Amino acid sequence: MDSLPKYSPSSRSGLDMYLFLLRSYLSIKSVDELIKELPLSEELLVEKEKLSSQVAVYWKNLAKYFHSKQKDEYLERIFPELTACADYVKRYYFTLSMYIR
Repeated sequence: MDSLPKYSPSSRSGLDMYLFLLRSYLSIKSVDELIKELPLSEELLVEKEKLSSQVAVYWKNLAKYFHSKQKDEYLERIFPELTACADYVKRYYFTLSMYIR
């Protein structure tokens, strides 16, 4: 998480504050508690009904946290298989494109 911006009271970005708080949260919880926060299916994907920007930011930063703390073995518990992930993105794209037209 060292690559995350440091929060300072003069910062105007809500994202900076969120990332500061998230970094603090990640450092005080156990790995199991952190992983349970992700609404993952058996395929290690987030169902589209549960997908939000907050979940995506948490997921990304949890992965960065595990990597920065050299806990790469835990990445297997939060990363889907490549084929499942590609199918997921494809389904999401086509669903989204139906609403844009």
